[in-house]
Amino acid sequence: MENIIKNYKYHYIIFLIIVSPYIINDIYVYDDIFRMQKGYYGWIDDGRFLSEFFYKIMSLGANNIPDLYPIPLILSGVFFCFSFKRLTNLFNIENNLTSSLLMASLLSCPMLVSNFSFRYDGAFMILSMSFSILSLTVSTKNIYLNIIISSILLSFSFSTYQASVNIFIALSSILFLFNAINKTNKLMSNLLVNMITVFISYIIYSKFYLEIFEQSSYASNFNKIIPFNDDGINILLENLTLSFNVIKLIFTPVISIILLIIFSIFIINLILNKKINLLLLGCLIITISVTILSSSGVILFGVNAKFYPRVFMGLSVFFMLFPLIISFVSKNNLLINLCTLAISLPLILVNQTAVNSIKNEINFSNQVSEYIYNDINALGLTSKENYHISGTLKVTPNTRNNINAFPIISHLIPKHFVNFYDGGRFTLMRNGFSNITYNKIKQNIINTYKPLRDNNIYSLYYIDDTVYIKFKN
Repeated sequence: MENIIKNYKYHYIIFLIIVSPYIINDIYVYDDIFRMQKGYYGWIDDGRFLSEFFYKIMSLGANNIPDLYPIPLILSGVFFCFSFKRLTNLFNIENNLTSSLLMASLLSCPMLVSNFSFRYDGAFMILSMSFSILSLTVSTKNIYLNIIISSILLSFSFSTYQASVNIFIALSSILFLFNAINKTNKLMSNLLVNMITVFISYIIYSKFYLEIFEQSSYASNFNKIIPFNDDGINILLENLTLSFNVIKLIFTPVISIILLIIFSIFIINLILNKKINLLLLGCLIITISVTILSSSGVILFGVNAKFYPRVFMGLSVFFMLFPLIISFVSKNNLLINLCTLAISLPLILVNQTAVNSIKNEINFSNQVSEYIYNDINALGLTSKENYHISGTLKVTPNTRNNINAFPIISHLIPKHFVNFYDGGRFTLMRNGFSNITYNKIKQNIINTYKPLRDNNIYSLYYIDDTVYIKFKN
C-alpha cells in the first residue's frame, strides 16, 4: 500500500485536478438528461457491452441506473493512473512527477472536455482509454502471448468506447519513434505486433462480441466502412476535411508557438546528440503523421461519420507527443517538466473556459424551458402532449465571448434545443413538463398564424392540438 501511494500519488492528484471542474459544476449533458429521468442503461445497443456491465456492477444490479456520480469516474481514474504509469515506464520515464505531468498534458486536450462532461459516459470513456494504453504495455517473454493479451485488452477498449482505439494507434507510432531514436532491434517487430493487435482486437469485437451483444440499427449505421472505389475516396477526403476543420480550432497562436518551441528543442537535442539521420527523420514524419490522423482515426473510414468532439480522443496523444519526445533525447527532468507545463497550462485555460460555457448554456436551457412552461401554463395548454420544436436556442453573450476567445468551444457546448433532437424534449420534461412527444409536421405551417407568445428568444403557437416552439437565431 505504501508503494502504491508513493508511486501514484502525483497521478491521483493530477487526475482529480483535471476532473474537479466537472464534479464541482455538477452538470448534465445530452444522454445524461435522458438517463436521469428514464433510468435506462442502453450502452449495449451502441456496441459498448462492457460499459453496460461496468454500470450494472456499480449499480448493484439495479434495473434503473442510479446517479452514482462521481464515484464511477474516480474509480476509472484510479485504473487510468495505473495504466498510464505503465506507459511511461515503457518509455523509460521513472520520475513519478514527470510521469504525472505527462498524464496532465494528455488529459488536458480540449476535446476531452466533451468526454468528461458526460455524467454517466465519462467514466467508461476513461476506462476505455485505460484499456487502450494498457494493451500497449503488455510485455511477456512470449510474443504470441503478448499479442493475445494485448488484443483482448484492446477489444475491451472497443467494447467500452470505440474511439479509444485511436489512442492505441497513436501511441504505437510514438513507440515506433522511441525505438528508432534508441536504435533498438524492436523497431519493426513492435510495429508489426501492434498492427496485428489492432486487427485481431477488431475481429474479436466485431465477429464475437457484437454477435452476442447486437447493436441497434442506429449504432450500426455509423459502423459502415467506405467502399474501395472513387466514391469511397471522395468520402474519405470529405471526412478528412471535416475532421481538420474541427481540430484546427484548438491551435491558437500561443499554443502553436509553444508546440513549435518544444519541437525545436527536440530537434536541437537530436543534432547535439548526433542522432539525426534520414531513417530517423522518416520515422519522425511517420509518427507525426499517424498521430495527427489518429486524432479522429478510424472514424475517417466511416460512410456516415459524425465528427462529434468526443470522438477526437486520439488528439490527446498529439499534445502529449511534444513533451514526451523531449524525454526521448534528454534525461533532464526539469526540462521535460517545463515543456509539459508549457503545453498543459494553456490547454487547461481553454478547458476551464469551456466548462464554464457548458454550465452557462445548461443553466440557460433550463431557464428558457421554465419560461416556456410558464407561458404554456398561462395559456392553459400544459395538458397537451404534442410538441413541435424548430430552430436552435442561441448561445448566451457570455458564451459567445468565450467562443471568440477560443473558437473550439463552439463545438464543446451542448445544444439541447435543436429542432427534433430529444435533448430539447427532455430538458422541457426536466423543468415541469409531462411526458411530451414530438409532432414532426412541417414547420412552415406556422407562417400563416400569429404567435400566442413572442419574445427575443422564441415564439409560441398552438395549431391543431400541437404546441409549436420556434427559436429565433
